[in-house]
Amino acid sequence: MVPTTRISSPHTAILAVDLGTSSARSLLVDPYLSILASFSIPLRIEESFSGFAEQDANAVCSAAFEVIRQAANFATQEGILVLGICFSNAVSSLLALDSGDNPLGFSMIWADSRSHQQVAALSHRAQELYARTGCPLHTSYWLP
Repeated sequence: MVPTTRISSPHTAILAVDLGTSSARSLLVDPYLSILASFSIPLRIEESFSGFAEQDANAVCSAAFEVIRQAANFATQEGILVLGICFSNAVSSLLALDSGDNPLGFSMIWADSRSHQQVAALSHRAQELYARTGCPLHTSYWLP
């Protein structure tokens, strides 16, 4: 992938990584908040049945590692010293793991709505559950 911006002198930067629903992205950001380079790899959402919204956790991890690798290679080529790395992810996913921490299947992402019947059944407890968890009753949240 070709970076969006080229620079001509050494800099320092933070490597910012965003794991979004539609893509894994990385940026190299200098101390003045200028974007020195950006990289992105699209991600697939599997919607095999009505209400299902899943992603392959291994594909998400591979894409994350690849955009980090691309940014690190660019930084090396351009003489940029990476001072740190930060990650962002706006919403949750649920992933079952085996005893070796390997995925047992795809992850359920925030857009999965197959729990709509359970949400409806708990609607009379919406205020109580919100007070306890800080999350509104919705299919995108998993209750403790």
